Amino acid sequence: MRPTATHGSADTLQGNLLALNPAFLLDALGTFTGDSITLHIREMKDGQTTKPVLLTEGADMADDGYRHLLMPVRFDAAAK
Repeated sequence: MRPTATHGSADTLQGNLLALNPAFLLDALGTFTGDSITLHIREMKDGQTTKPVLLTEGADMADDGYRHLLMPVRFDAAAK
């Protein structure tokens, strides 16, 4: 069974942007063996997060399971 990616609350992302390098994200997702993966997204500032995104198996950050950090890509929405 392939893992599914979920997040704890849509409120963190609503109206904001989270940009991740797709190659790095796929590599990270490929390392998990469990049935669920949680994206722990930190604070948003100016519509984006500049803090690393933590991926964990299951919903809890306190578990001893595998963790993976991804740095978000800065996205300049004003650039054309």
